[in-house]
Amino acid sequence: MQTISVNGTQLAIFEQGAGPIVLFIHGFPFDHTMYDQAAEALSDSFRCLLPDLRGFGKSEYSATSVDLETGTPLISMADFAADLASLLAGLQITEKIALCGLSMGGYIALEFAKRFPDQLSHLILADTKATPDAPEARQKRLDLAASMGKTDLSGVADAMVPILLSQRSRRERPEIGNFVRAMIMGQSPRAIAAASRGMAVRSDMTEVLRQTRVPVLCLCGEEDKPSPPDVVKAMSEIPECSRFEVLPDCGHMVPLEEPGAFAELLRNFLHETTSHS
Repeated sequence: MQTISVNGTQLAIFEQGAGPIVLFIHGFPFDHTMYDQAAEALSDSFRCLLPDLRGFGKSEYSATSVDLETGTPLISMADFAADLASLLAGLQITEKIALCGLSMGGYIALEFAKRFPDQLSHLILADTKATPDAPEARQKRLDLAASMGKTDLSGVADAMVPILLSQRSRRERPEIGNFVRAMIMGQSPRAIAAASRGMAVRSDMTEVLRQTRVPVLCLCGEEDKPSPPDVVKAMSEIPECSRFEVLPDCGHMVPLEEPGAFAELLRNFLHETTSHS
């Protein structure tokens, strides 16, 4: 683990392997460990960078702005993206990178593509969407944020795990659910609240995808409830150079449910499209 100072906070970053760089952005409310197995599988050919986002995992919490409606702390997707750009600068990385984001990580990856397009060689959007929240989903995020500090995180974990995993994962591999539950329980309630507010106010990234000129891989689990295959497929049809993949018997947590298959999809995509990037 390294700790890098970025934009007034300290980010923890873990890395494996050597070669072309793949930067993994974790989902909400998780940390980099959701990618550990997939990164290990890729580390024979790629330098895998796994940061904990501001406030999550081993990284320091610091809100970046305030929700104008409520006056409460907020971390926007743009703030997370700016942290990652500063992180790359702190690591003295100047080469173009492949950026992989899952769920909230995908929202952040699209913000990065909008603000720092010249730093990208590839974009991988896993179990995510380019559109903003509908009013009901937005209110749920705000309600979750408001409950932090009043509600035990075990309740949040108990509510989320069944939604995140496929039927097979829940039935045959309870260790995955236990891992996800423990990961959620290990996060900062303040970071969960601030990031949840940030997701609630995020922008529509459809035009960013339309203007993207690097190869884009859009993938999801067959049983993904938060980002169903039809939503991810529609997103994949926007960029010029894109690919769409569905992993069977997986839910929203593809890198945990099928780390080997996830890694192989990334490996093939990166190898086959490098000449076009």
